[in-house]
Amino acid sequence: MLTTEFPALGTVLPLVMPAGLYDDWLGSKFGDFQELNRSDKKVTVCIDLSSCEFASPLPVLAVIAELMTHSEPNRQIVVELGSRFDGQRSNNRERTRKYLATHGFLDAFLSRKDLHIWFHYRTERADEHVVEWYSSRSVSGPTIDELRASLERLPVNLLYGAAIALPATVWLLPHGERSAVSAVVRDKVDSLLRFADQALFKFKTEARKFRDTTLHRLTQVLLELVENVAEHAYLGAPQGYVGLYVRVRLPESEKSSKWRQDELSRSHLLREVLRSGDSHQIEIFVLDVGRGLVADVAAWEGCAKISKSKHILQSLMGTLFFKPVSRHSRESSEVAARRGRSTGLVHLNEILQREHDVSRIAVMREWVAGTHPRDPNFQAQAAERVNTIETTLGASSV
Repeated sequence: MLTTEFPALGTVLPLVMPAGLYDDWLGSKFGDFQELNRSDKKVTVCIDLSSCEFASPLPVLAVIAELMTHSEPNRQIVVELGSRFDGQRSNNRERTRKYLATHGFLDAFLSRKDLHIWFHYRTERADEHVVEWYSSRSVSGPTIDELRASLERLPVNLLYGAAIALPATVWLLPHGERSAVSAVVRDKVDSLLRFADQALFKFKTEARKFRDTTLHRLTQVLLELVENVAEHAYLGAPQGYVGLYVRVRLPESEKSSKWRQDELSRSHLLREVLRSGDSHQIEIFVLDVGRGLVADVAAWEGCAKISKSKHILQSLMGTLFFKPVSRHSRESSEVAARRGRSTGLVHLNEILQREHDVSRIAVMREWVAGTHPRDPNFQAQAAERVNTIETTLGASSV
C-alpha cells in the first residue's frame, strides 16, 4: 500500500537517536535538544528512531513531554521508524518498534490534537519497496491504528515480556487552586490505576494476594509525584505536561540479561535501583520538563549554602526526604495550616521505606539513587554525573 499523502516538511529540526538509547542520553544530549526546540516552536521536528536497538523509557518520555509542552499549534512532528528487514540488526530494531507500539509510546505522541504527527515506516518485500506515511490527520491514507497493529504483530519477543502496568501517558497538567488541581490529579490517577489493576491482576495467580497493597502503594506514589509536578514544575507557564509509565521487569531471559548488563554499564546507579534478575519488579517513571527540582533551593530554609554547591542534588540528599524544605515556608502558621508540617517528598520517603523500595532522581546532568529508608551517609557514593554519548542535533531543509 502506497499513500500519496506526503508531508511538506520545509526546514526540519532533526533528532537522531543512537542505537542504544539509554538513560545517560538525558544528561548528555537532551538539554541541547530542549534549547533548539524552544528557539523555534513552529519548525518541523523529526525524531529519528530508525537505528534504535534498545530504547529506555525515560528518554522517549522526555522528548514527547518536551514536544507536547513546547510546540505551537499545527506544528508537524515526524517520527521516523526506519525499515523492516533492515540488515543483520533487524530483530533488535523490530523489537524496539514493537515495544514503542505495545507500551503506549507511539500513542503518547498523539497527546495534543492540535499538532500534526507523522509516522514513517518502510516495509520491504521481495518484489517491491513500499514507503508508508501514517498521519494523525489522515483522511485517505494508512491510519496510525493500522501502524500500531502492524508493529504489535511483529514476530519478535520483548525483552521483559508483555507485562505492563500503565502504558506511556503524557498528560496535560491542570491549572488553578491547589485543592482543585489535587482533585483533577486524583481522578486521573484513579482512572489509570483501574487499567493497572486489570493489567497486573487479571488472572488469579500467586501475585494476586498482593493486589490491594500493590495498588495502594502505586496510587500513593503517583499522587505524590504528579501533584508535586502540577504544583511546582511549570510556574508561570501557559501549559505543562507530565510523562507517566509503569512497567514490570520479569525474570530475565539470556537475551534480556545481556541488555541489562549494557544498561548497568551506562549507569552504576542502576545497580542501586534494579533488583535481582530472578524476581519481578515494578518500575514507576514520572517525568516533567519544567523548572527542575532544585530551582528554588536558594529560598529553602537552611539551604543557602547548598544552592551554591557544584552538585546541588547530591548535597540535598541529607535534607530532601527528611525536612519539609519548600518554597512554601512551614514556619508560617497560615502555610502550615493549609499544607501541613510535611512535604510530598517527606511523605514519599515514608511510603517507600515500608518495603525498602528504591528511588532515582535526575536533574539535568546529575542523578542520585538509593534505597529507603536512606542511610545518612549514602549520598557520598550514590551520585553520578552522566557521561556523553553520541547523537545528532541540528537543523536542515528537506
